[in-house]
Amino acid sequence: MSVKEKTIVVTGGSRGLGLGLVEALTEQGAKVTIVARDPVSLAAARRRFGVNTIAADVTEEGAAQRILAEIRPEILVLNAGAVPRMGRLDQLSWADFTFPWETDVKAGLYWMQAALNLPLAEGARVLVGSSGAAQQGSPLSGGYAGAKRMLWIMAKYANGVASQKGLKI
Repeated sequence: MSVKEKTIVVTGGSRGLGLGLVEALTEQGAKVTIVARDPVSLAAARRRFGVNTIAADVTEEGAAQRILAEIRPEILVLNAGAVPRMGRLDQLSWADFTFPWETDVKAGLYWMQAALNLPLAEGARVLVGSSGAAQQGSPLSGGYAGAKRMLWIMAKYANGVASQKGLKI
């Protein structure tokens, strides 16, 4: 599938893997909008790649609906995620353990719901980023592996809802 001239939203696209995705997409001629929290990183990405940027917290419940209604992307890349707090299971607090759930899974839920309830246009694609930890675990990252596996499950659920609603996304 060609991404040339496609309107694409990338959550968490201002650094790391997300920034690499933005670079690859812009090289292929996509019209990219990055959604991330850090205005300094967003400004740097805007200057470097000529993309649109929106400073927002992807875990804020209304952000996804508002942004998707405004941008109406043909492709939505759910990449935003937390860097897990590292430690053995016996050393992590509940807050440390659930940190990836409060970011990755919460954001995934809100953005998948918005894509289904808006809904995105027929033919739109929602790509959900995860990690190899979803298969192999990650014993020093608390609930990270479970959060990443949950994103897989949520993507499967979202496909089922799209089918039930007759959406072709």
